[in-house]
Amino acid sequence: MSRTRRLFSLLLVLVMMIAAVPVMAQASTNGHSQNDAVNWANSKNGQSLDYDGVYGAQCVDLTAYYYQYLGASAYVGGNANAYQTRSIPNGWSRVYYSGGITFQPGDIAVWKTNLSWQSGYSTTSTGDLGHVGIILSADSVGFNAAEQNAGGKQYVTINWHYNSELYCVIRPDFVTSFTLDVNGYLDGQSWGGLGGSEFENYGTCDVYINGTLVANDVKDYCQNHAPGTSYEIKDIKATTGHRYNGAAYISNVDRGLKGTLNDNTSVRLNFTTDLGSDFYARIAKKNSSKNLEASSELTQEQQREGLNNLQLAKNGNDTTDPRQIWRFIRQTNGSYKIQNMYDNSVMDVYGALTDVPTNVITTTDDHGRDNQRWFISNLLGGYRLVPAHATERALDVLRDLDTNGANVCMNWKNESNAQVFSISKITYSKPAKPAASTVSVSKLGVPNSTTTLSWTASALKDSSFDHRSYTLYLTKDGSSYQTKTGLTSTSINLTLPKGTYTAKIRAINTKYFDYYTDGNTLTFTVKDCTTHTWNSGTVTKAATCTEAGVRTYTCTVNGCGASKTESIPALNHTTPNDDGNCTRCGTHLVDVEQHENPTNPTEPSAQQQTGACRWCGKTHGGIFGIFIGFFHTVLIMLFGAKY
Repeated sequence: MSRTRRLFSLLLVLVMMIAAVPVMAQASTNGHSQNDAVNWANSKNGQSLDYDGVYGAQCVDLTAYYYQYLGASAYVGGNANAYQTRSIPNGWSRVYYSGGITFQPGDIAVWKTNLSWQSGYSTTSTGDLGHVGIILSADSVGFNAAEQNAGGKQYVTINWHYNSELYCVIRPDFVTSFTLDVNGYLDGQSWGGLGGSEFENYGTCDVYINGTLVANDVKDYCQNHAPGTSYEIKDIKATTGHRYNGAAYISNVDRGLKGTLNDNTSVRLNFTTDLGSDFYARIAKKNSSKNLEASSELTQEQQREGLNNLQLAKNGNDTTDPRQIWRFIRQTNGSYKIQNMYDNSVMDVYGALTDVPTNVITTTDDHGRDNQRWFISNLLGGYRLVPAHATERALDVLRDLDTNGANVCMNWKNESNAQVFSISKITYSKPAKPAASTVSVSKLGVPNSTTTLSWTASALKDSSFDHRSYTLYLTKDGSSYQTKTGLTSTSINLTLPKGTYTAKIRAINTKYFDYYTDGNTLTFTVKDCTTHTWNSGTVTKAATCTEAGVRTYTCTVNGCGASKTESIPALNHTTPNDDGNCTRCGTHLVDVEQHENPTNPTEPSAQQQTGACRWCGKTHGGIFGIFIGFFHTVLIMLFGAKY
């Protein structure tokens, strides 16, 4: 049975003397109900409890822990018999034994001193120090109690006793009513607390108490009711711009839409902002209007995992960049899947972590768990984006930066500009994949000469969200040979060795990830030409009066392309005209006097003798020639005219 604990008692008396007035003013069960108290006592069955570390597990140690649970630790002290008379918290009461009395669950049982009874094969005696325990259930005859050190067992046991064994009970002032608080919970935002008016204008509901309607179409309900009262919430209706998505469960005081009041109960009706079911929009940091984009510049590790970090637009806002366009798809719980249009990846809190800050990424692994779903709430003229797996967190621009490329992450909720975003709906339609291009050989060379491949252009289908480039895939003798990327023209010159080739052209819309169409597959052979078949030739350099020309012949055998040349003889000057010029090229060959008067002293002596012109061969010799020449000279002298 209990033993004297003088040191502990002396210290406790000293403390109580110093704090006697405020202690007497305290009265509380720490918000616990009678049912809570019984559950607590039952939970200690079989445990060995030593509150003060003196004399092992005594009966008063269990009572001391019970006082602590009920928020009355200052009243602990003394042996068991001291509880017959010692001070009790304000509002608590003593109830003494009388015939026919029924004690109550949660009462502290205080036995009579020097009392003995039989417990199984052992006898228990209270002695002059008494005994205490906690009543679990009772009737007019007896009660069940949780007690420690009964029958010398230094641990908690549960035993039945007659009511007549008790000197009295100490009855805590357990609550006699509980609060039922029905309120609204918007977009994953924190609840305002029991009794708070957080319903605002999200919606209305009806409240039934013990089957009777007590509140119709109310925005908020907070009333006290007796323990054991039944309640039910019906006819929940969201206001315009919101949607009801069931009861929210945030902590252990939350309850469903119906139940029994065994403690203070909050029923949180979960509403979400209704921006629409499926729409496209740009998301921007509201105070700087800088768009959020999915980065396409990946580290090696991110490339392996298929991850992109979310960031403010690295090169500024661009209305034609799909990385800055997001699709919002509403889920059944009112959250949104937010999908990026560059590669259809989804916004994701990396690793479903709750640490802060944690990177927010876009990933093509759309597994649909809560770290990929977002509630949207109103905040300071904009919106807050809350991850469904961690509703005390929010989307955040790290350190509230406004610089291009700033990291976007998940952080604790706050009301700084770092967490206020605009969501601007847009009209958007992704263009169809590029039209296929057809590749052909426009010039086929022999080995190590020029071969030209050409392809038809893949027309642009959208002025904003379509941009074209081409990739040429080339195999040689069945194995990959060359890949030419980033081509913007529609032909390419290649120097190819002998072999059989296949060519395929891919038309790509570079505005999007992996968005392309493959064209036809063309097979051709580059080979030597053993027997040339020449065409009729083409004059590649025309002959002149004084220089030889060139004629070029090309082999007509497919794939050869060999050529040869031959010389075209010079044409020589023609007979001078009356002005002494070549009629073909206009070169001045001879003065008229020399042409018409071969006896001119400048002519060679042979021509002077014969009178023949060395260009035209005409003969003007003899006296007649001299006369003509003389006459011609006179005419020139007189009239300045030529013959």
